[in-house]
Amino acid sequence: MTDTEFLLEKYSNGICTPAEKKKVEAWLDAHEVTDNAWENMPEAKKQVWMQALQEDINLEIMGKEQFVRRSRSGFVWIAAAAVAALVFGVWLFNSKYQDTSVKTGSIASVNDIAPGKNGATITLANGEVIALNGAKKGVIIGNDKLVYDDGSALSPRGRDGRSPERGNQSIDPSLSQSDISPSRGERGMMLIASTTKGQTYEFTLSDGTHVWLNADSKISFPSQFNEPERKIMLDGEGYFEVAKDKAHPFVVSTDRQTITVLGTHFNINSYDNEIVTTTTLLEGSVKVAAFNSASGRTNVVLKPNQQYLSNKEGGQLLEVNAEDAIDWKNGDFIFDEETLSSIMNQIARWYDVTIIYEPGLDKTQTFGGKVSRNKNVSAVLSSMQSTGKVKFRISGKNVYVTK
Repeated sequence: MTDTEFLLEKYSNGICTPAEKKKVEAWLDAHEVTDNAWENMPEAKKQVWMQALQEDINLEIMGKEQFVRRSRSGFVWIAAAAVAALVFGVWLFNSKYQDTSVKTGSIASVNDIAPGKNGATITLANGEVIALNGAKKGVIIGNDKLVYDDGSALSPRGRDGRSPERGNQSIDPSLSQSDISPSRGERGMMLIASTTKGQTYEFTLSDGTHVWLNADSKISFPSQFNEPERKIMLDGEGYFEVAKDKAHPFVVSTDRQTITVLGTHFNINSYDNEIVTTTTLLEGSVKVAAFNSASGRTNVVLKPNQQYLSNKEGGQLLEVNAEDAIDWKNGDFIFDEETLSSIMNQIARWYDVTIIYEPGLDKTQTFGGKVSRNKNVSAVLSSMQSTGKVKFRISGKNVYVTK
C-alpha cells in the first residue's frame, strides 16, 4: 500500500494523527468536501480517488521523496508534496462534479466542457469528403482501397444516396480504384486527411507510414508514392512513424521547415497561431531545413531527444525529453515551463473553446505540470489556477483568463 492509500485509509477509519488529519482536511476544505461527505462516501469511490491519484502523479504524497523531470535547460527538481497536493485537488474536483452545471472550486463556471475525441475526415481528389467513424482508432490508405484499421469498410458520403456513416454503420462495401488510385504509371492522386478542433486520428499511408494527427491539423499526401521522394504537407501537429525506404526519402513540408527522413519517429508542431515550429526526434535521425528572414536556410541533423525550434527570426537546437513532445498522443498535457499563451492554445484546440484574456494579462508567464487530456477542461484549469498565477471563468464555449 502506498503512503497515499495508507493516509486516506487512516483518515476514513478515524485513526490519523492530529497532523495527518489536519493535512487531509485542509485538502478537503479547499475543495468544499466536508468531513462527513468523505467519511460517508462509498468505498468504491474512495478507491477510484486513490488509484487515480497514484496513476496520475506516480510519486508519494507525503513529501519524503522528490521526482525529476527533464526540461529544456536540464533537470528541474520539484517538491513532491507540492505537486501531489495540486494533482490531488484535480482528482477531488473530478470526483465531486459530474454534471453539466458545476462549481469548480474557485473557478466560476456555468458549464463544464468535455475533452476531444477520435474523429477526422478524408477529402478525395474529386472533392468528396468521408467523415471517419469516431468509434474506430484509425484508417488505412492502401493501393486501391480505404479501410479502417480493423478491416471494416468506409465510403464517401452519398455514394449510394444514404447519409454518412453513423456509429458502426457502413454505407458502401468499398471504394472503386478510381476514387483514390491512378492508372498504372500515373502520379498518385492528392488526398487530404484533417481533424477539426477537439479531434484526433491515426492514418496509415500507402507506404506503411503511420501518422497521428492532433486537433485542428491536416496532411496532404498522394494516394500512392510513385515519385523518388515520398512528399507530404502538414498544417498543425502530427506524430510520424515512417516506414523505412532508403531509396525513397520521406519529406514533410510545413510553412517554416522541411523535414527529410529515411525511416524514423518524430513529432512536428507547426500551427499558424504558434510563434515557433518545433520538430522533435524520438528515434533515428532527421534532417531539418528551416527558413527564416535572419539567416535564410539553416540545415540541422537531429539525434534522438533533440528538438529544433524555428521562427521567422532564426532557430535553436535543444536537448529534451522527446516523450514529452508526444504527450498529446499519449493522452496527457505535459507542461514544461510553457507560456500561458501556448498552454491556452492547446486547450482551445482540444476542447474547442475560445480563450478571452483580461487586458494587460502577462501571457508569457510559465507553468509546469501534468494533467490528463481525458479530463474535462475544468480539471486542467483547476490545476493551473492552484498556482495562484491566474484565474479562470468558463461560460458557454468561452474561457476567460484573469489575474
